[in-house]
Amino acid sequence: MSARLNDPHHKSISRPSRDALALLRGVLRQRAQPVVAEIGVGIGATTREMARLLDRPGAVHLFDHADVLDTLMAELRAEGLPEVVPHPNGRKLFESYSWTLALLLREMRARGEDGVFDFVYLDGAHVWAHDAPAALALIPLLRPGGVLLLDDFRWTLAASPTLNPARHKPTAAHYSPEQIETPHVALICEVFLDHDRRLRPMNLPPPADGGPPLRRAYRRRATPAPAAGA
Repeated sequence: MSARLNDPHHKSISRPSRDALALLRGVLRQRAQPVVAEIGVGIGATTREMARLLDRPGAVHLFDHADVLDTLMAELRAEGLPEVVPHPNGRKLFESYSWTLALLLREMRARGEDGVFDFVYLDGAHVWAHDAPAALALIPLLRPGGVLLLDDFRWTLAASPTLNPARHKPTAAHYSPEQIETPHVALICEVFLDHDRRLRPMNLPPPADGGPPLRRAYRRRATPAPAAGA
């Protein structure tokens, strides 16, 4: 996995997320020992930098396929980075991090806690079926004041180099034309997160290409926002 960090074919995921690290540094200024989660680790570029910033075992929780996490964790140990906490799932069609997060939320509520994570970077499948339930579970999993960052705000199946229907035939069988052309993460933000009174949208630097936002960030309010007209 680490060998792909310098592979030009993986250029888009070989550099750590600028926004994720900037937001995490902001969290660190407010909380000395935050707990963070990364959902969808790619080839571990952002994971490595977050682990270096936090520099203590158990501060980073990772959600991805079991085989991906096994490989990445072995590399992190070989590089002398702090131990991370894995939350693996298998590769069945409807088995994903959204289910894992739901179980984690149930356990948290059974303990009577209000939040687990101070910062969450959601960079998973980018499709509604997985990321919509994941985003909804993550809101209460954030501690008050915690930050949620969603990647690939403008990503579509149509523009994906690996999942567009011409390259990946099952896409046309699994999704409608509208679903193929629509940015799923943007839709999740529009219909759920932008209207959730527990959250406050955060400003991010505009993308260098001048196009639509690449990511979207929210902070969980310490207290719910007042109702309109109150």
